[in-house]
Amino acid sequence: MTDAAGTVVRGVTYAPFGREASVTGSHSETKGYIGQRRDAETGFVYLNARYYDPVLARFLSADWWDPNLPGVGMNRYAYSDNDPVNKSDESGHVVETIWDAAALAFSISAFADAMNGGSIGQKAIATAALAWDAVATGIPGLPGGAAMGAAALGLGGKVGKTGAAAIKDSGLRGLSKDAAGKISGNPQASGSKEHAKQMMELAKQFAQREEVSSVAMHSKASGILGTKSKTGDPLNQFADLTIGFRNGSWGFIEVASKGQAGKVGEKARDMAAAATAQGKNAIGREASIGENAADFAKGVMDSIR
Repeated sequence: MTDAAGTVVRGVTYAPFGREASVTGSHSETKGYIGQRRDAETGFVYLNARYYDPVLARFLSADWWDPNLPGVGMNRYAYSDNDPVNKSDESGHVVETIWDAAALAFSISAFADAMNGGSIGQKAIATAALAWDAVATGIPGLPGGAAMGAAALGLGGKVGKTGAAAIKDSGLRGLSKDAAGKISGNPQASGSKEHAKQMMELAKQFAQREEVSSVAMHSKASGILGTKSKTGDPLNQFADLTIGFRNGSWGFIEVASKGQAGKVGEKARDMAAAATAQGKNAIGREASIGENAADFAKGVMDSIR
């Protein structure tokens, strides 16, 4: 806990079941384990329906809810199924898991991605998933994870890290060792599956050309070029593809998702202009999902020569 000046006035380390393992600072605080009210005299934690003893790791009274209900269980005095690391019980009745919190965070991120360039269908799915996951966090026993499920089925707004890595692994198959070695990074995890696939297809086409020395996917441009950049500098952004050519030139490629046509190309051109201002010969181009990657790569190669 900090005061208005940002100075730490109290710190508490808890053992798994909520016992205070160490306390620093003298500031008093009524909130304790899992953010619930703590009785300073007894050390008990009030979990809205019953008092809980974090030293004994047991409730002081039996749970009167039906043990057949989800999350209640047969042990009427146990806390969180005796698994406090992965679960919690803020209601004093029903066990909740950290899943709901993680699911809601994922859902919010997916919703933001869908609103920023997703299709009408993706926006509708992301909105419904966010509503479900938000409700699930407040209703004991109702599982969250709607957005995660949609993403796993390819219905949500983003492919995710695992999906992006899988797309890269699949795309590298069949490439020569030399071409595969030029490709670094992974497709953008926060984009759609189609966006990630187009990035990988473009990366493959560029990597197979003798004039190309490196292809970096979803990487900060300044890090790839080895240049210094300040906040607000276009090179301080992540480019979908940063292409290094053997003649010392650079190419910045942005893949336009649905609804973004003509918009991300400006970002690529701004990055190229910033690189040029630092003595680099560079171009910026916009590619579209579904565009023939081989023809696009050829057009870029013709421009950079």
